[in-house]
Amino acid sequence: MHTRLFAGRIAPARLSCSLFAALLFAAPGCDSDDDDGDTAADTGSHDSDDTAGSDDTAGSDDTAGSDDTAGSDDTAGSDNADGSDDTAGSDDTAGTDAGIAIEGQWLETYEGGMVTHTIDDSMWMLDDAEFGPITYTLDSFDNDTSTAIGDDGMGFVKLQWTWTDDDTQLWYCTAAFGQETAEAAEAADDADASAPATGGCGGFAWSMLAAL
Repeated sequence: MHTRLFAGRIAPARLSCSLFAALLFAAPGCDSDDDDGDTAADTGSHDSDDTAGSDDTAGSDDTAGSDDTAGSDDTAGSDNADGSDDTAGSDDTAGTDAGIAIEGQWLETYEGGMVTHTIDDSMWMLDDAEFGPITYTLDSFDNDTSTAIGDDGMGFVKLQWTWTDDDTQLWYCTAAFGQETAEAAEAADDADASAPATGGCGGFAWSMLAAL
């Protein structure tokens, strides 16, 4: 079995590109034709709606001789005259009405090993049976672009997912890794999801995930 020596560690050649990138984010083993090897994909969005407001005039009557408090409603979050509701509240993650779309546990297998993925709105953890866990704290995610931006304490990554076979088979790709900021990870090129079983992830196939 072929091996590759990087940063003082022996990395089995059987590892998928996405997993190897997670274990050694600066590893040249996931390079394809990219100039710096750190990007294979692009950006998810992270929008916010920080609306908070109130209607301070609803029902009030300030004419001479009237009672200025009668019928007034100054409570924040009251309905506007047009029937809209300005209730304070926000959703700081684009496309996430019900949380990240692939929340749950998933199993990735590769020749001679396996990785358990645990995903929720706040983190994406990869627990390799041989190398141990790596946890990405999610800075943002976008279900519309199937993208999550995470931070493992050493750099930001761009994780992307896609479905094939009538949305029954899930794949993921570490599209960018080792980025200094979340913005840099977002700005990285998108992975090519046109044929994930054969390529598009930095010159390699995407990694298949099976539901647990």
